[in-house]
Amino acid sequence: MRCAPAGVYGSTSTGKGVAGAANGATGVAGSFAASAAGGFALKTSGRVSFAKVSGVATILAGKTSSAIISTGTDITTSSYVLLSPQADPGSRRIWAKLDATNNTVTIRTNAASTAALKVAWLLVG
Repeated sequence: MRCAPAGVYGSTSTGKGVAGAANGATGVAGSFAASAAGGFALKTSGRVSFAKVSGVATILAGKTSSAIISTGTDITTSSYVLLSPQADPGSRRIWAKLDATNNTVTIRTNAASTAALKVAWLLVG
């Protein structure tokens, strides 16, 4: 498959078509000029994997918080978490508590449930 026009193009039948790595900087960066009409800084086709910064946590029946999630990556005071309950939480509120000192996330609810509740999460920023 040819992708034109492209600043960088990579293709392979196995492995990674394009890869980037950095120690203490940015491995791969993309940007889009805000003054241009239309377009994207990142556009994908197919599933996306976010290693270390996403997953599914379970709030066990009778509990109001998940186990502490150690992300393995830095959490800052400007980080936030997107949450998606995997079942109807009813009237319960769900939120994430971030600990930037210990780089952990805990997903909480205001009231315990009689059944376990799975919550998908994505750490951003």
